[in-house]
Amino acid sequence: MILNVMAGLVVGLFATSLFWGLHFLGELRSSLGSQALWAAVLFHAVTLVVTLWRQRSRELDIPFPKLMAAGLVVTLVAALVSGLGTWIFMAWIDPGFLDWVKEQSLAQLAELSLDEEQRRAQLEAVEASTPSSFVVQGMIAVLIRGFLLTLPIAALIRLRRVRSGPEAL
Repeated sequence: MILNVMAGLVVGLFATSLFWGLHFLGELRSSLGSQALWAAVLFHAVTLVVTLWRQRSRELDIPFPKLMAAGLVVTLVAALVSGLGTWIFMAWIDPGFLDWVKEQSLAQLAELSLDEEQRRAQLEAVEASTPSSFVVQGMIAVLIRGFLLTLPIAALIRLRRVRSGPEAL
C-alpha cells in the first residue's frame, strides 16, 4: 500500500511540476506546452507498469482485482495531488489562466459546425466554468485516464507467466 501511495505522490508531483514549469518557462499557453503535457500521461503509464510489476514480483499469484486496486490507489493519490497543485496554481500563481482557457474554448467552438441550440449549450458550459470546476474536471480526467491505463496493464501483468525449472531453458 505504501508503494502505491508513494507512486501516486510521484505521479501527481510530476504532473504538477510539469504544469508549473511550463508556466514559468512561458510555454504553458503555447502549442508546445499543450504537447508537453502528454509527458504526464506517459509518466503515469510507466509508473503504473513499474508499480504493478513490483506488486506481481512480490506475490506471483496476485489476483487481478488486487492489481486493479493497486493501480487505482496510485491514480487516486495522483489525482488528489495534481488537483491540489492545479488549485494552488489557479488561486495564487496565475489567476487569469482559466480566462485564457475559456478564450481558447470559445475560439474552438466558433470553428465547429453546430446547430444553434448545441452552440448555445456549449457556450453556457464554457462560460459557467469556475476554478473549482476546472480542478474537479482535471481530477476526473486523471481518474478516468488511470482506470483506462490500469485495466490493460493489470491484465497483461497478471497474465505474465513465470518460467522456472527445466522448461525455462
